[in-house]
Amino acid sequence: MDGQVLRYIARRIAEQAVSDALKGDQDALLFLAFACDQDGYERYVFEVAGIDPQRVWDWVVGKLSTTCPEEKPETKLQALRLSYGLSLKELSRRVGVSATFLGQLERGKKRASPATRELLAQHFNVPEHELFDPEGYARKGGNE
Repeated sequence: MDGQVLRYIARRIAEQAVSDALKGDQDALLFLAFACDQDGYERYVFEVAGIDPQRVWDWVVGKLSTTCPEEKPETKLQALRLSYGLSLKELSRRVGVSATFLGQLERGKKRASPATRELLAQHFNVPEHELFDPEGYARKGGNE
């Protein structure tokens, strides 16, 4: 396939993802999030299109935060999950912990085991102590 045609198609895909994300489509938000932090087809689409996925993500998140005001995150864990555009269900699928339990962790209602703390910290590529206090409760201050 001709390079110009490929670039045209990639740009249309990226534009459609942005359009859908601005309408609140979770799959489109995930597509954009994956383009920023993984080496998969999502990133490849943006590379072929000649578009910086991180700039697009930042712009979409900025637009959504001004058009869809919602509660401030209670904890750093919740803020990080939301910044990745992940639902509790999607994070649950990725780390193998129930969505109900993750929600309770985010609200500070439950403590995480050392294994769960390690899973979540590794998933988000942050040190455990940034997400959890020594007792295993999610750290407050998600709106910082």
